[in-house]
Amino acid sequence: MKKYILILSLMIPGILWSQGTLRIESGAQMVIGGSSQLNITGNFINDGQFDAGTGKVIFSGSNVLGYASFGGSNFTSFYDVEINKSLGSMARLSNNVGVSNELKMSTGNLDLFGSDLDLTGFITGESETSRIIGPTGGVVIKFTTLTSPSNENPGNIGLTITSTQDLGDTWIIRGHTPMNINGSMTINRYFEVIPNTNSGLDATVRFNYFDGELVVGTHLENDFAQWHGSGGSWTAHTATASNQAANWVEVENINDFQFITLDNAPSASLPIELLTFEARLNDQQQVELIWITENEINNDFFTVERSKDAQTFETVTIVDGAGNSNGTLNYFTLDRNPFTGTSYYRLKQTDFDGTNSYSDIKAVHIDTDSGFSVFPNPFYDDVTILGQFSGKETVEIELFNNLGQSLYSQKISEQNEFRQTIDGLSELSPGYYFLVAKSGNSMEQFKLVKAD
Repeated sequence: MKKYILILSLMIPGILWSQGTLRIESGAQMVIGGSSQLNITGNFINDGQFDAGTGKVIFSGSNVLGYASFGGSNFTSFYDVEINKSLGSMARLSNNVGVSNELKMSTGNLDLFGSDLDLTGFITGESETSRIIGPTGGVVIKFTTLTSPSNENPGNIGLTITSTQDLGDTWIIRGHTPMNINGSMTINRYFEVIPNTNSGLDATVRFNYFDGELVVGTHLENDFAQWHGSGGSWTAHTATASNQAANWVEVENINDFQFITLDNAPSASLPIELLTFEARLNDQQQVELIWITENEINNDFFTVERSKDAQTFETVTIVDGAGNSNGTLNYFTLDRNPFTGTSYYRLKQTDFDGTNSYSDIKAVHIDTDSGFSVFPNPFYDDVTILGQFSGKETVEIELFNNLGQSLYSQKISEQNEFRQTIDGLSELSPGYYFLVAKSGNSMEQFKLVKAD
């Protein structure tokens, strides 16, 4: 028999407050009737079934950890969502969610935290102090149909398209991590546009951004170009119009779509070509920091930085650069005392004249509470999961691709601890994968990256 939690809406819409964690247990159902409002000051965990109706869920208040998570083990579809957190707090996804009508950003950020937001509706109120972020991954996904679009900004996600052509069914994906273009790290925003018709578009594209998505001292707004492409093939499109105060860059005569991002125009000098930067957990629960450069110019030193929240960073160590080099150089250092939980790492490169640039952010997870840890991430040929428990337990491990298809599953019965390696993964395509580990009432989901 199912268990039901019912919120009734009468003639006057009702308002329900929830303090602390609100959990819908497996087998239970929660229904928001009519246009009622559910105001949550803590976490929202959906392990059962949630029916949003035409109601509104508001995430408000402050949190000791600085964030309130919402999601749960099941995909959750909301109608209206408002992020209205107090200063210093944010909301954070714990699984993929959907918003079918309005996502209103009032106060505080929404961190995708590696999960995806399926936006059937639209976003309102985004600003420098209240916006969607995703330093460790996750994207906003908008599906729309574009028929000779004229200044259309689907879902109000920040990309405005004009074209005399019918693009047809179109996916627009917005991410919040930098792209690596020949060693230069772009701003912390990109779009991927996938239209049904993708040639001869002669489109005008306006790219919106926030100042908080730029790296001070690296990105020059008066020198921005739109970069279009993917992988190692990128083309810079000089701005035909821009507005630094309103934060947008527009280009014309775009005939096809791929990835789109912003960076300095090609004339801007690049002090180094950063080929790779990796952070991975070793058997001693230390984090190995590895990076490879090419063609260093006036490179003084590197600073390895670490953060608990991907916002405020501290120095782990400083490594001397090569100065000038035309060859490939390999660098390695260790963080012997990473944070419990998630540690975020980035690489800061400093030139002899004091200018600097940053790599993308890498995350390493050490979860002593749940007993699970996974390494390496990114991976190449294999992935290892470690667990430690107080008694004999059955552990279920399952690996999924980004379509939700199961690639590997295993049940393990061990005493106190286990170590399981999933090998033979070298043939997998580069991209995102998900590893789920369950034991008793404990479950952890890890987002993994398969490297080239």
